[in-house]
Amino acid sequence: MHALDHLLGTPDLWDTLAAEKRDILLYGMGNGADKILAVLAKRGIPGAGVFASDGFVRGQTFHGMSVRSFSQVCDTYESGECVVLVAFGTARPEVLALIDRVAKRYPLFLPDVPVCGDELFDTAFVKQHYAQILSARALLADDASRRIFDLTLAYKLTGRYDILMEACEDEARAREVLQLQNVRHMVDLGAYNGDTAREMLALAPLSYILCAEPDKRNFRKLSAWGAQVTDCRVDCHNVAVLDQNGYAAFDASGNRNAGLCTGRADAESSVATATVDALLQGERADYIK
Repeated sequence: MHALDHLLGTPDLWDTLAAEKRDILLYGMGNGADKILAVLAKRGIPGAGVFASDGFVRGQTFHGMSVRSFSQVCDTYESGECVVLVAFGTARPEVLALIDRVAKRYPLFLPDVPVCGDELFDTAFVKQHYAQILSARALLADDASRRIFDLTLAYKLTGRYDILMEACEDEARAREVLQLQNVRHMVDLGAYNGDTAREMLALAPLSYILCAEPDKRNFRKLSAWGAQVTDCRVDCHNVAVLDQNGYAAFDASGNRNAGLCTGRADAESSVATATVDALLQGERADYIK
């Protein structure tokens, strides 16, 4: 038996929710919540409400539902009486602490919905692409990487909070695995305002950073930052990265949600596209984000 064979017999998150008798609540709003609600509706799974962290509720409504605070949810549901779906991503310690607080009171899942397109990582997807999944796993060089790969797949399929937390590594361990001391050339695809590149400059002895950012407003901030860097060469390109050079319709929202595949792309707001090889022009890449 292969290490991943158990995935084929594991119920996916959506099957689990379809069998759920308790109320299902969304924690958070935005495009992630939009996508989760769309999947629930498509599969005939009722969503019973939406809430936000205490202090973030100001009488809003979302998809016709009044947004409650977590305290109001606690007043309505005893411990374990509802199921919570987290509808946003974060790496901020204080927000992670809030999510952990919710998870201690209610069953909590983090649905994996696609950034682009509408194909879910569900049981049908795993069965259809199982050979490719095994081939990808075989490319990994060490047990630690294979462990993270296996946990990530299990989380994506089940949405389980505990599995995702088990896959997390602290920064020191991440540095060890990534061998950042050997990273000289970084490629940042979707560089936003240079936030990840700034972080990497503090962690690795970089001599070259290639940044690609398609949104014009984000790109202005990125270029302003790049012009101030003196101890590393920074090349900034106002392009979206694809498998071909050309142009594509673009959602120019001016924030982290800008992109080609958001469902809000506007042909009038087209952006140049480029391949990674075309941007690198022969430069090597030690680390690609």
